[in-house]
Amino acid sequence: LPYAPVRYEVITSLLLDKYDFNLGGFSIRDDNRLDKVSIIPLLSPMQKTFGTRCFPADELATFPRFLNARLDNPLTFNVIPMPENAAKALMQKMNEAGNRERQVALVLRLRMTGVDAAFEQSRKKSKTDERRLTAHLESLAIFSDNSLKNQIYTHSFGN
Repeated sequence: LPYAPVRYEVITSLLLDKYDFNLGGFSIRDDNRLDKVSIIPLLSPMQKTFGTRCFPADELATFPRFLNARLDNPLTFNVIPMPENAAKALMQKMNEAGNRERQVALVLRLRMTGVDAAFEQSRKKSKTDERRLTAHLESLAIFSDNSLKNQIYTHSFGN
């Protein structure tokens, strides 16, 4: 692989379900739940803006069409813990902003640790255009807005 950054931030969105008083937080909607996620896409033909924001076009041409990260610590995340009064305030802000779907932004911070050697061996036999790095999930953060200004939750996974 050509030079690649050591750290990546992957930004996506999640949809919140209703506040769960038993869990003390918002559940993530079933179709957005993160259960034992171990592969995170970093680059694919569907991510049109990735190259223009992160790399010059001539460097991007040397990258594989698909670049994924295999986490050394698979991610399960289904509840955003939050006190009831903070949840009420958040729902009011979301309603005022027209966010009736309860969409939040999820930011995953990854540190690349190497190349997935086992995958590379199988890739040579199958001739796939995917490359896979190994990564450690350092942290995740949840924001109530797409501009990533209002952080409502964060969790660090350590080294």
